[in-house]
Amino acid sequence: FPSHDMGSMLEYEVKFNYSIPDIFKSYWDFNTSVSSARRRLYSFDAEIDRFTNTFNHDFDNDLNFSLRQQLEVISQFNAVQSINEGNFRIGSLTPSLTLDKRNNTAYATKGYLLNLSYELAKPEFLSSDSNGYDINFYRLINRNRFYLPFSQQFGVAFSVTFGIQENLEKDPRLDGAGNQVFDANGVPLKKGFIPSIKVFRLSGIDTVRGFSEEEINRLDNGKDITTELIQNSVYLTNVKVEPRYRWTDDMVFGLFWDAGKVQIQKFEATDIRSSVGVSFKYLTPVGTLDLDYGMKLLRKRYADGTIESPGRIHISIGFF
Repeated sequence: FPSHDMGSMLEYEVKFNYSIPDIFKSYWDFNTSVSSARRRLYSFDAEIDRFTNTFNHDFDNDLNFSLRQQLEVISQFNAVQSINEGNFRIGSLTPSLTLDKRNNTAYATKGYLLNLSYELAKPEFLSSDSNGYDINFYRLINRNRFYLPFSQQFGVAFSVTFGIQENLEKDPRLDGAGNQVFDANGVPLKKGFIPSIKVFRLSGIDTVRGFSEEEINRLDNGKDITTELIQNSVYLTNVKVEPRYRWTDDMVFGLFWDAGKVQIQKFEATDIRSSVGVSFKYLTPVGTLDLDYGMKLLRKRYADGTIESPGRIHISIGFF
C-alpha cells in the first residue's frame, strides 16, 4: 500500500446546510448543502467537494419521497492503481421512496421499513470523464427491515439489502488509430467505467459482523473490489437475522446470523460469506449503542499462506 506522510493521514469534513420547510406551502421540503471532505479509503485517498439539493415530500406519516440532485468534484491520489488517480466530476439524480411502519425509530420491536433508491449518473447531469473513461452508470439499492415481536421481551429482527449497479457506456474503447484497446490480460476495454469511490462496498450499515472491511470486500481473485476496473455490473447482497431479548428497559441481548458479498458481472445467491455471533445493545433516546462479536463460519486461506482471523468485535451506534 502506498506510503503516507502525516498530512495525508488527516481526515476532515466541513459542511453547510440550508433548509426551507414547506416551500411555497406545497408540502415539499427543500435542503441544499455544500461540503468539502478529505477521506482515506482502502486503495486511495480522496478530496471530495459536494453540492447537493434535496426535495422531500411526506405523502402521509409513513410514506416519504425524496429527490436528490448532487454534483461531486473528486480528486483521488495515493492510489494503488493508476485508474484510481485523477480528477473528475460525478453529477447524479437520485429518487428515493421510503415506507416506514416501525413502532419506534430509535429501537423498533414491531413493523417494517422499506426503502428503494435509484442513483443515475450521466454526462447530462454534468458527469465528466476520468483518465479518458466516461462516467455513465446507475445504482439501484433496495433495503428492507422487519421486526417481529413474540412477547414483550422477545422478538426477531430481519434485514435484507440487495443492490445492483451497472456501467451504461459500453462502446469499445479505441486508441488514436481506431483500434480496440485491451487490458494487460487481453480483455477488451469499454469507454465507460464505475468510479471506485461509487462501487458497492460492504461497510457501515451493510457490515457483515465478524469480518473486517478488507476481508469481506475481497473478490474471489483475492483483490479488493476497489482495485478492479468496473466496466460491467456489480451486485451487493446483505442479510441479517437477529433474535433479541430485552433484559431491562435499557439493555438488550441477541444472537445473530449475518451474510453478504459483493460480486462482479454475475450474481450467485449461494456464493456469500456468513458469520454468527452475539450482540449487546444499550438503548438511548436517539438509538442503540451496539457491541457485537461475530465469528466467521468459514475462514479463508490466502495465496500467501495467511488465514483470516476467526472473528471480530464491532462497536456501532443505531446499527439495525
